[in-house]
Order: sequence, then structure tokens, then C-alpha cells
Amino acid sequence: MSNDHYGMKYLTFGRLKSYIWQLESILKCKGSSILEIGPGPGVTTNLLCTLGYDVQTFDYDKSLNPTHHGDIRDLSMVVRPKSVDIILVAQVLEHLPFKYFSQCLSELAKVARNHVVISLPYLVITVQASLRWGRRRIHKRSIGIRIPCFWKSHSFDGQHYWEVGKWRYGRRRVREVIKQHFHIIEETLFKDGLSQLFFILKPLEIPD
Repeated sequence: MSNDHYGMKYLTFGRLKSYIWQLESILKCKGSSILEIGPGPGVTTNLLCTLGYDVQTFDYDKSLNPTHHGDIRDLSMVVRPKSVDIILVAQVLEHLPFKYFSQCLSELAKVARNHVVISLPYLVITVQASLRWGRRRIHKRSIGIRIPCFWKSHSFDGQHYWEVGKWRYGRRRVREVIKQHFHIIEETLFKDGLSQLFFILKPLEIPD
């Protein structure tokens, strides 16, 4: 993405909340050095630096002035293996065809010492139901059920090659690929203006 992409229209309230979610995920990880892949407008980068982390950035777009420039599929050739404690990869991997997902994860596992935090777009619909019971005293309860849009296929839209929850890209399939390279420490759905699936991961060579 070029700098022109990251204007005020990009920084929606939902996206700003997702940056906070990224920070909360990072705080659950062990370490002080971070490699942020795909820094975008630099919001998370600046917040992490404010919190005292040693932050490096990686991107294929030189106009974003990353610390390291290159292709994530060759990450370990650009950034020394096991040289950073934590890697953050938020809303990046869907910008490459799914056939490269495993290769990218392999590269992340080579470079991270402790943890990797990734987020992916997750397409779901939410079905809400309200229940009421009681005669003298009315009790109310709302129930929300999130259903993946598995009946929808995904075509490249100029940005995303794939999205979790759609046909052929189910959550289970994504997990299976991740588990070839990592222990899944935490898996969380963020849905507040944006629907994203967050994973906190630990490379397989590190005991779970």
C-alpha cells in the first residue's frame, strides 16, 4: 500500500479500535523487540514505541520508509533469523494468494524468538435473538450468534486474495495450516466495526 491509501477515510473508528486490540495482543507476549510487518500509517508503530518497545518495520513498499524492505515470502533472507522477540502481522497475509500462506508462516517462525501475532479478515454475519420470560418480573436476554459466510466465494477485489470464513477458507483450514508451524496460544474474534480473527502464536520449536 502507498502512503496515498492511508488517509482519514482509512482511519475509521473501528480500525482505530483494532489498533488497540493489536496492542493488547502484544502485551500478552514476551519480549521487548518487535518487528511490525505492514506498518500502514504507523499508528501501531508509534504506540508501541511510546510503550518502550524497540520497533522495526518491514514492508515491500519503500515509500512507507520501513526499516527493512522486501517480500514477506523471503523474510528470513532480509531479517536475521531469531533476531526479534515478537512479530506483528496485522491484516497483511490476505494480500497474497492463499497458496503462499504456509510459506509466509514458515518465514515468520524462522525470524521470531518468542511470539507472532497475526490478524486476518473474518467474514461473518451476526444473528440476534431476544428472549423474554416471567409474569411478575420480566426478564430479558439477548443472544448473538456469529455465522461464517461459508456459502460466499471470494474473488480478488484488488486488495484481498482470500478472507477467512468464505468458501474454501474456513477457520478450521486456516488453523490446520498455522499448526504446521506454530502452537496457537490464543485465538480471538474482534468485531467492532471490523471483523478480524486474531492469533497469538509460538513457534513449534519453543515448548508450548
